[in-house]
Amino acid sequence: MAFFIEEEGAVFIMENTKLWTKNFMAIVMANALLFGGFHILLPTLPLYAAANGATGSQIGIITGIFGFSAIFIRFFTDFGQQAVGKKMCLYVGLLISFLCTIGYSLFASVNEMIAIRILHGFGFGLTTTFSAALAAEIIPQARMGEGIGYFGLGSTLAMALAPAAGLGLMTDAGAGVMFLAAAGATALAALSTRFSKAQNAVVKKETAAAKLSLRDRFLERGTAVPALLTVLFGMSYGSVNTFVSMLANEAHIADAGYFFIVGTVCIFLSRPVGGRIFDAKGPAWIMVPGAALFFIAADDADAMQRRWRCS
Repeated sequence: MAFFIEEEGAVFIMENTKLWTKNFMAIVMANALLFGGFHILLPTLPLYAAANGATGSQIGIITGIFGFSAIFIRFFTDFGQQAVGKKMCLYVGLLISFLCTIGYSLFASVNEMIAIRILHGFGFGLTTTFSAALAAEIIPQARMGEGIGYFGLGSTLAMALAPAAGLGLMTDAGAGVMFLAAAGATALAALSTRFSKAQNAVVKKETAAAKLSLRDRFLERGTAVPALLTVLFGMSYGSVNTFVSMLANEAHIADAGYFFIVGTVCIFLSRPVGGRIFDAKGPAWIMVPGAALFFIAADDADAMQRRWRCS
């Protein structure tokens, strides 16, 4: 947000750098609730699929196909933005996510879960894309790194609480209640988005922009390295978080939810500091030490798993 001051014929643009506005808090809460619904399902859906007769490879397809569909739908988000606007696309994604979460409890065969998982990935891809886009419009440019860091804290908090809550609900109350809680979190995310005053502007591209090559439509120049880093991180992070609950079951480890809580506390503490370092020093000061720490932790986890297999 900016305001203008005119002095002796000159116009100066003064930026309002206030971060914690009502709009920002609403979109942060919506993001937290969205990821709450997602993370409730992350450790529980593999257990649910296994209880309904899915093999290990089928569970891998059920969990993995979600990511592919979430990526695929992002290729078409620009068309949705031009047609109905960012906020309406976010609502569409939330509606799809809500219906799919309810659908898991109604359609429990492997093929049905794969089909629902594909649709759910479409919804999740839309919601994560456009919630971040709306947040970027709300955050003052001078505090973008810090603002994005705080915006991500919503999903970080969900990462700490939701998996443990999902496992607890599934164990104590059953899968139906667990799915209902995940769907409820998604519905509340839509309500919180409603309180955000971010504009639903429909952006029409100029004729010259519409003549972009097919390559530029699907891969914006300069994004290859960040995209590759995101894929590599997602592969390692997702594989651990998806199957850690099943590993804990096999190893008879109680209270597996603490894995998510402890990890998320560390993320929660690092994000505000990381955002300020990003604004002051640039991305390399965050990416390099972060990647090194992640590598050390993954190597230690692999060693622990091999020791358990041998025991």
